[in-house]
Amino acid sequence: MTDFLKKLTKTDTRSILAIIATLGVFSFVGLLFIVAVPQENVALLNTLLPMLISGIMGMAFGFYFGSSKKDGDNNEKESVK
Repeated sequence: MTDFLKKLTKTDTRSILAIIATLGVFSFVGLLFIVAVPQENVALLNTLLPMLISGIMGMAFGFYFGSSKKDGDNNEKESVK
């Protein structure tokens, strides 16, 4: 286990966190189909769920299609020179 942790890079750690967060959101949404939500909590759920999904999924997609792509492009340009 310690060898695995020593080999992790920043990109690996970010990827693992993004995958865990995405699976967590999908699990939460899937759980809503199984468990009945009490009527007094529906308004709270209608407020929190979109914020949770957009925040976590925005973070994950922002990493994969935003900053990490720019970092990769910069590294490629530097290695070509």
